[in-house]
Amino acid sequence: MDMDQLYDYRARLLDRLESIPDEIAQAARVVTPEKIHRPTQSDKMSPHQIIARLRNMEKHAYSARLQKIIAEESPSMETFPIERWEAEHYAPSESIESILNEYITIRHTELNLLRALSPHDWNRSGRHNTFGLRTVQWWAERSLEYATIQLRELRNA
Repeated sequence: MDMDQLYDYRARLLDRLESIPDEIAQAARVVTPEKIHRPTQSDKMSPHQIIARLRNMEKHAYSARLQKIIAEESPSMETFPIERWEAEHYAPSESIESILNEYITIRHTELNLLRALSPHDWNRSGRHNTFGLRTVQWWAERSLEYATIQLRELRNA
């Protein structure tokens, strides 16, 4: 891949990271109130839990790691224990709109950070205890991949 192709890929990645929150919000808004807390067939989580987990993973895992790698030289990062965190913090009464608004705000912050990066800074890296040495670009790609999976689950709800 030459540099022009790489820059084009990153621009498309940023565009997709920007557009997917709206798709998630649209998918969430069509879930009927009686289904919002009913587990989906494929995931065993309700649409409410899917959206809350998406927001929580973005906030405590993906965004936190991106910020850490951008701010520090070769940081170390731990696995985010989502199941344990949810057991202590998940709030079924939290409104979908509140969760979505926070998710969108987190994503906008990420996009501002990513758009300000130099081409070289996309290659900044940190060491994760499970995944090993990973770059800013890799974490941005994982964030998008995770959001895409959750969007698919919501659409199937």
